[in-house]
Amino acid sequence: MGLRIDDTIRSPGHLAWLRKSFVCAINQIPSHECSGHIHAHHCREGANGGMGKKPDDSTAVPLCDLAHTEIHNIGWKSFEKKYGVDLSALAGKLWKISSHSKKFLNHERTGGR
Repeated sequence: MGLRIDDTIRSPGHLAWLRKSFVCAINQIPSHECSGHIHAHHCREGANGGMGKKPDDSTAVPLCDLAHTEIHNIGWKSFEKKYGVDLSALAGKLWKISSHSKKFLNHERTGGR
C-alpha cells in the first residue's frame, strides 16, 4: 500500500516492482552497456523534491548501477541529453500502469479505509 507523508507519495511496492520487473531505462541505447543491479531512481525534474527531500515514488525509473551512478555524477539534464531520454515522462507512464498507483489512489479516495 502507498502512504502519503507530508504530501509526498511513498510506495515501497511500486519501487520494488520497478526493480524486479524492468531492465534499465536506457538499456536499448547502443552507447550504454548496463551493469549491476536495478535501482529505482527518483527524477527531480518537475517533482516535489527539494534540498535533502526525495521526490515522490511516482517519479522513479529503473536504472542499472552504472546509469544510476552516472546520473548522479553528471546531473539529470546532462544524462537525458546524452542518452536522448525523458525520464520524467517515463516515470509518469510507469506510475500510470503500476498496480501500486491504483492501490494508492483508491486508498486516497476512501480515506484509508
